[in-house]
Formats: sequence, structure tokens, C-alpha cells
Amino acid sequence: MTSNKLTLDIIRQLPKAELHCHLDGFVRPQTVLELAAEQKVKLPTTDLEELTNLMTVSLDCPDLPTYLQCFDIVNIVMQQPYAITRIFFEACQDAAADGISYIELRFAPALHTKNGHSYSQILEAAIDGCVLAEAQLNITPRIICCAMRQMSPEINSEIAEICWRYRHRYVVGFDLAGPEFGFPPQKHVKAFRTIRQKSLSVTIHAGEAFGAESVNLALACSAQRIGHGTRVVEDERVLNEVIDRRIPLEICMSSNVQTKAVKTLDDHPVKAMFNKGVRTCICTDNPTVSGVTLSGEYLILQDKFDFTIPEIMKVIDYGFRAAFVPEGMIKRLRVEAFVKAMHVLQENNIDISGIIECSDYYARLGLTVPPKFVPPVQNPPLTLALLQELPKCDLDCRFLGSVPLPLLFKFYQELPDEEKSKLPKFTTLEDMNQFIFNEDESLMHTKSKNLALALLQTEENIRDGVRGILNDAYVDKVVYMEFTCCPIIHTKHLTADQFIECVLDEIHKFTEGKNMVVKVVLNSNISRLTPLQVQSVAELCVKYQGKGVVGFSTTSGEISVDDFRYYESTFNYLRENFVPITIFAGENNTDSVNCALVRGFARRISGGFKIPQSESLLNDVTSHHNAILIGASSRRMERAVTNWHKSPARFFFDFGVPIAFCSIHHTFYNMTRSQQLFELAQQSGFDALNIISIIDNSFASMNMHYQFANKYQAMFHDESIKILKQNGYTRFMNATFFKE
Repeated sequence: MTSNKLTLDIIRQLPKAELHCHLDGFVRPQTVLELAAEQKVKLPTTDLEELTNLMTVSLDCPDLPTYLQCFDIVNIVMQQPYAITRIFFEACQDAAADGISYIELRFAPALHTKNGHSYSQILEAAIDGCVLAEAQLNITPRIICCAMRQMSPEINSEIAEICWRYRHRYVVGFDLAGPEFGFPPQKHVKAFRTIRQKSLSVTIHAGEAFGAESVNLALACSAQRIGHGTRVVEDERVLNEVIDRRIPLEICMSSNVQTKAVKTLDDHPVKAMFNKGVRTCICTDNPTVSGVTLSGEYLILQDKFDFTIPEIMKVIDYGFRAAFVPEGMIKRLRVEAFVKAMHVLQENNIDISGIIECSDYYARLGLTVPPKFVPPVQNPPLTLALLQELPKCDLDCRFLGSVPLPLLFKFYQELPDEEKSKLPKFTTLEDMNQFIFNEDESLMHTKSKNLALALLQTEENIRDGVRGILNDAYVDKVVYMEFTCCPIIHTKHLTADQFIECVLDEIHKFTEGKNMVVKVVLNSNISRLTPLQVQSVAELCVKYQGKGVVGFSTTSGEISVDDFRYYESTFNYLRENFVPITIFAGENNTDSVNCALVRGFARRISGGFKIPQSESLLNDVTSHHNAILIGASSRRMERAVTNWHKSPARFFFDFGVPIAFCSIHHTFYNMTRSQQLFELAQQSGFDALNIISIIDNSFASMNMHYQFANKYQAMFHDESIKILKQNGYTRFMNATFFKE
């Protein structure tokens, strides 16, 4: 007979990831006694039981100050490098005994220099502990350096400088801890910029002692994970930002009760957050101080919050997914954990039927449930006809560049002679075709966009143009599209507001009753507009947010590091109003990509051609799932990467970068979206399953709420499998498919 309940012993056997664990909160009392004797340091007591009581608090701990008193005892003996090495190794020993196979131990070097040791010496000592643990234990340890909110920005900047220099020696992240109230993370923006410019990951303690605004401030400082985040539920907009950006929360339930982030365990929002789609990663915070183990915290999920076995498995997987290591290692850790967990569950007669029902989730890792060997089967070759059947997602369809040519020629013919004389002369549609399909792509784009802009100034032409674009997309089975336009350049006869309202009205009329969703992204051509004009477009984004406008983007030129200061206030304004941002970057160098992610708060990068020149940036973009938007027929990208031995799209795809499809100016290429995808497949050696993965990435990367995107991914999954089966395919999944 099978059981649907886990015991503490079974949970201990399950591989787990520990992402939020303070080194000075994970020290054996016996070790403190021994170190104190060696260092001739006086402790409040030398009795082991009494010392244990002084180093541990109960669940009814009265307040945060009482909780923090426990650390005073430990830090007395953590001022010598050898002590840190020993404590680090023993923490890994205890973690491994609890079934933890990956751990990120964090500590603040600045708190361990009272004996005159440098930050580097302290960090080297922790690295020595890491090396010992990895060599002798069945665990993968890594280090997060903590800065302290109450310390000066100068000290924390120095910690950041030391931290990134050890990024290839076990240091994987940077944290800001300490009192939230009165010590905003913005004081330490220099430290965060140093870290992110070196593509090191950032987690910030927030939403524990202070409200949701603390989480919002942490996100403004480039946090890629949030430590605790318990009170994020107090502000729905901040909560949705965390969900939509897939920001993991490091949840420490028992600690949250002890520090009074929540009054009791019953009040903890962990289940509500999980149900809403938050990536909840269960952690301990301070195992010794809180008197907990990670396995015990998972048992609380089951016994107190009624998490089912499939849900517990998913939370465990969230922990590995959020690790601050390269994507390749993350996948390996996830696969190994899942395979071992399935063996443990089956050996202990645990009911896995619920996990089998979630098989699609694990199929994204290339796993079957339960694990079994399936001999490889050759699928039929990819055809244009197959692509024409698939539902599609287009994340950047430009108004200038997507209006059908017959319509543009009609607009031209209807121009008054005076206005027509200012444009190139076209007698027939073929003349316009020859003008637009110029061999020089840069010249073609400039001339063609200027022509389209001149013809798209009246309300009638704008409405007809929008309808023409939507009709083409509908015929090509586009079910979700982001229509990109710049309202302030279509104002010869209309205001910018009137232009937006025209576009939204036509979209509403066209899509009503159809299986098609179209949203608007307002864009700014950096080469054409001034920073003040870019700000005006941003203000229109905020004004029409919730009315059909879902994002802001920059196009046609990257913003250099030196010029970024002119746009920083605009990006801050957009972030404060929760507007998703896409930035064109990486055409000439990698620095513009760093700026876009750190100072521009970009969720998505358009272009990104030079990203592979920096291994750390490539790992960063891949691990944190920043989508790269690429046009399927971009000669511009090919020119930027002429020394590559494979296509740019293929390079990104093979490395695990989430690339998403955009048609961009598809009219200028005289190709449908299906034809663009087919050409991309031919150039890059993609088969049908590869192309399906790219389309799935597109659905996952839309500027919509997570639940909406998830629904469309599920639809695409079901539809694509059905279409593949109809076309003779028998193999459907591999390790890169259908990422959540």
C-alpha cells in the first residue's frame, strides 16, 4: 500500500538546495566551546547545554533583538581565518547529513576583522572550507558575500570589489543584510553596480522587518532573489512584479515567526504565495539559532500548510532553479535531484501518481515520470507547412515595417501631388518593391521606414495599416502579438494620444471574437529621438497602462555607457510604475547590455549580438532567464558576429539563452512569420522541436502577468503536440523544452 505522507526521515533522503543560510547562524555549540578555549576567549558559560540554550531561540521568541543576541556569542570566536574554515566545513557536514546537495552559505567579511585580518583573508578562509567540503562530502557548496545595511557605503563598496574578484573561486553572489527600516539599499547602489557590472548575482534581505516597499526598493537595486520577502503580499503590484519577473523568494518560515515578520506559523503566507505562482524556495536562515533543519521546514510545508507531494517536489525544484550558478550546472543539479528523489519515494512506497500527472513539468528537463529509458526515434524533417500550422507568438511587430506593401502603395497613390513630389516616384507596386528590397539592409531600413512614416500620418491610413498588420498576423496563426509603435512620430494630423487611441480601437475591433490577443508596446528610436522625447513616450506608457499598452522598448541603436545617464530618470520612472522594459543593446559591446539590465531594469534584451564575448554575462543572462529578442532574418546580427562559426541564434540556443521570436520589419523582408521561422531553421540547423522551444520561449517572455503567459504556454504545448503527432512525430521533449 502506498502513502501520500512524507516522514522527516524520507524528506532527509530527498536532495535539497539551501539558498539562504547564514554561516554565523549555523555553528555547532561544541565548536564554539572548543574555539573559545583555543583562542582564550571568554564565553558567558562553558556548559554545553547552557551555551546551546543561549545560542538558540524558540518559536515564541519575543522579538528581533532577542533573536540577534545569539550571534554575539558566535562572532566572538569567528575572528580567526582557521575558525571560519572549520565552521564552514562543519556547516556543510551538517547540511549534507540533512540531505542538502547544494548550499549557498552567506556571511559578512566585515564582521570578522576585529583581529586585523583583511577581507581577502577572511574570504579565503571560507573558500578553504568550500574546497574541503566539496572534496570530502556529497555536497556542492558556494559562498555569498554579505554587506550590511547599517555600514557605510564605502565599506560595502570595498566588500563588493573583493567579492567579484573571487567569482571564479566559489563566490556566486552578493547580499545586503541588516536592519531594513531606515537603511534603504539605495545607499549602497555603487556596490550593487560594481557587482552587477561583473555579472555576479544579487540577493537582498527585504520584506521581513519592513513592508512590500522594501522588496520594491530591493528590485530597484537589481536583486535577482529576495531574502525572506514575506511581506510582499501587502502590495499586489509589487507581488505581481515578483511573480512576473520570476524573482525567487528565499522563504524562512520558522525564522520569520521568531523575528516577528509574522506573528505565528498560521499567519505565514507561504501557501498563498506558492498558489499565486511565486517561486518559493524553502530555506532555514540560521539552523542553529532557529533550532531547525531544512528537512524540518519541508515537513512544516506538508503538516502545517497541506502541501502535497507534487507541490513539495516542485518547491524543491524551485530551490535548485534559483541557484546562483551557470545554467548548465542548474540543469544537472535539478536532474540529479529529481532522479534520486523518485527512487527515494518509490523505495518508501510513496504515492507518485500526482507527480506523474505533472509529467509535463519534468519533461522540460528531459525526464520521464517515473524515469525510464526511451530509445531515440528519428522525427520527420521540418517543413514550412508544419510551421504554418503552429500557433505563434510575436513579441515585436513594428508598425513601421509591417504594413503590407499593397496598402503602402495605395496610401502613396492617394497622396496629394504636392506631398507625393517629396517622396520617391513609384508608378507601380513593383517600383515600390524594388525600392524597399534593397540589398543594403541598413539603407533599406532607413529609406523604407522613412517612406512608411510619411504614409502613416492620417487617421484613415493609420487605422487601415493596423488592420492590414493584424490580418496578416491572424492568417499566419499568431495568437499573441506585441504591436510596437512610437506615437510621437505619427503626429502630423493627430496628437500622440489620438494615435494611441486609434491603434487600440482598431486592435479591439479586429480581435473581438477571435482567438488572438494583441497588446501595444510603445517604443523610442534612440537614433531619432532626444532624451526628453523618450521621456514623453514613457509617460504615455504609464498613462495607457492597463488600457492595452503593456511595455516600453528602445530600438534602432544601443545606449552607450556614457549616454545612459541621459535616460536613467526615464527608466527609473518606468520601473516605479511597473512598466516592463525591453532595451536594444549589445550591438557594439557588452557594456551596453550590463547597463540595460542594471540601470535600465530591462526584462528583455533586443539584439544582444555581442553577449557571447563575455562568458560571465552570457552565464548571467542565461541563468536569470533574460529573454533575447531576435528577428529571424537579421542580417544586422550576422554582420555584428562575422567571426562566428555557427549562426548567432544557434549559438544562443545551444548555450541555453532563452531566445524569443520577433517578426520586427517582416514586410521589408517580404516574408511571413512562418517563412521567417523556416529560414531561421535552415540557417541554424534547427529541427521542429528546436523551433517549438523558441516559440515557447516567446510565450514565456511576453509582457503579461505570469498566469496569463502560463495559460498560453499550456495551450501552445497541447496544440503543438497535437500538430506534431498529425505530422508523424513520435518524439516530443528534450531538456530545453517548455520552461516554466
